[in-house]
Amino acid sequence: MLASIPANADNVERNRMLSQLQSIINRLEKVQNGTTAYLKAQELLLSANNKLKQLQVK
Repeated sequence: MLASIPANADNVERNRMLSQLQSIINRLEKVQNGTTAYLKAQELLLSANNKLKQLQVK
């Protein structure tokens, strides 16, 4: 029974990270083209999407 606790904790942590990444992605997608932050937002968006895909595969 104790052996299942880390697995559950890992799933909880993974789900928390997925939720946070999705929230970040949603915010980055709202940065408008033509603003000074747009290019950096696009870089971060690409990175966040890649990380999200990696976490979803596991």
